Amino acid sequence: MIASIIILSILLIASTYANWNLLKKIETTSEANDEAFEWITSVRNTLVQILNNIKKIDKREMFEKDDDVGTTFKMIKDEINKLESAFGNKQN
Repeated sequence: MIASIIILSILLIASTYANWNLLKKIETTSEANDEAFEWITSVRNTLVQILNNIKKIDKREMFEKDDDVGTTFKMIKDEINKLESAFGNKQN
């Protein structure tokens, strides 16, 4: 009888420690996840702002229609379109 109480007490202590340890790990992971989400959101907002600024710079399509610069501009515009699609911010 006493042996079973001792065994159960040891198991209870081990279980309590394991649960406490897992809780600390979950809290740490959650904090890291929140920081990563904030960073990703910040990068996304910065990229969207850059995309909008590029569109404002060439709002009259002067670069796009210039033959010398047109090819390079088209490649840049294709990359911008990829970013817009990735962020679900497609605007023409």
